[in-house]
Amino acid sequence: MMAYPSSKTSLVQAKLHHSETASAQLRKWLEVQRTAIALIQEPWVGAGKIKRLNNLKGKLFYSTEHDKPRACIYTTKDICAQPLTDFCSRNMYAVAIQYTQERRLVVASVYMPEEDTPPPHDLGRLVNFCERTGLEVEIGTDSNAPLSPLGNGKTK
Repeated sequence: MMAYPSSKTSLVQAKLHHSETASAQLRKWLEVQRTAIALIQEPWVGAGKIKRLNNLKGKLFYSTEHDKPRACIYTTKDICAQPLTDFCSRNMYAVAIQYTQERRLVVASVYMPEEDTPPPHDLGRLVNFCERTGLEVEIGTDSNAPLSPLGNGKTK
């Protein structure tokens, strides 16, 4: 039976630095969670597949169109999640989660490379989509992008 996430659902954001050890630690944590969502950046990847997290009992969402995906989402098996394919790429993955019978939540994992100007175009499109459709959104990011060019850390 499919359950809706509740206030007892654990949500974690994890930058794994392509590390086997960090992946193993996240796996240990996920194995004891009843209902959880993990927004992951820089997973450990080999042969085009995410390692250490790919054979848990839940679902692992990531773009299989790229050899080295930099963003993925893991949900425990009882969470009803559907990929939002218009918002899935090497650096971003988004899914819609059925939160209650009438309410959906969008969660996204986003990697922002240093060479990109923040925020990434696809992230802006996702936020606009959620605003237009009235969907709540939770975003976990790893931002390597440079700070805004306001000068010496001063803000206006």
